Amino acid sequence: MIVQWAVGHNPPLRLAGRRAIIRLFAKFMTEPPLFSIVTCSIDPAKFTRVTEMYHQVLAGQAHEVVGIHDARSLAEGYNRGIEAARGQIIIFSHDDVEFLCPIGDRIVTHLQDYDLLGVAGATRLEHPMWSYAGPPYIYGQVANGNSDGTFNVEIFATPLRVKGGIVVMDGLCLIAHRRVLEKVQFDAERFTGFHLYDTDFTFSAHLAGFRLAVCCDLPMIHYSRGLINADWHRYAERFYAKRSEHIEPYRRRRFRVCEIQVHTKQDVLEVMTPPHWT
Repeated sequence: MIVQWAVGHNPPLRLAGRRAIIRLFAKFMTEPPLFSIVTCSIDPAKFTRVTEMYHQVLAGQAHEVVGIHDARSLAEGYNRGIEAARGQIIIFSHDDVEFLCPIGDRIVTHLQDYDLLGVAGATRLEHPMWSYAGPPYIYGQVANGNSDGTFNVEIFATPLRVKGGIVVMDGLCLIAHRRVLEKVQFDAERFTGFHLYDTDFTFSAHLAGFRLAVCCDLPMIHYSRGLINADWHRYAERFYAKRSEHIEPYRRRRFRVCEIQVHTKQDVLEVMTPPHWT
């Protein structure tokens, strides 16, 4: 079962399509989907692509796509998505990502041991930029799409298919069991833009006692890169003000993340599937 619908003043769906979707939603109202994908998007083309991608990688799994097309911030938009979502597993996703394999069964398996999943994160928090903790505290991997059609695969560390003991994660894709969202949601009052909402949310879940894990076996391409700009620093100050007593001393260790450039998605998948996994 697939249910696709949109929340917002100007969803990129034609009226006839919306009516058809609403009828489908009403028909299955008594049968909640297993997965709800929540994505904030103001770009109709990106929203269409990411929706079709999730239909493919969750094929055979009951799921719905909740589009937020007028979010004032990612925190505000995701909180609205939580209210609208009916699934037991909520995927908070950027609109410019692509998974390279089916993900439903892997997510269900990992959520038997953990409560909140991501694709990159750290076991130590010493800076609002989670990756500044450096080795041996950072885990996961992400491929970045380049304008020339190549891909740069960033590998932080992938010792296992899934790494527990995580305290903070990147927000390009977060996967939460509903039990997390009953106690922890995004801080839309402090994080009114598009930065640090993820660091704060995942660290809040950690402090609330939930089990966080980085899933190294969910190979993903991200078609944009985050920017550290004036806005980012402004929200970093807000994060420091909120969490200063929990942040470890920043040791300013210099390091380099392993980065591999490849030419095809098949190459990406090969690089992101190390033979030492069992």
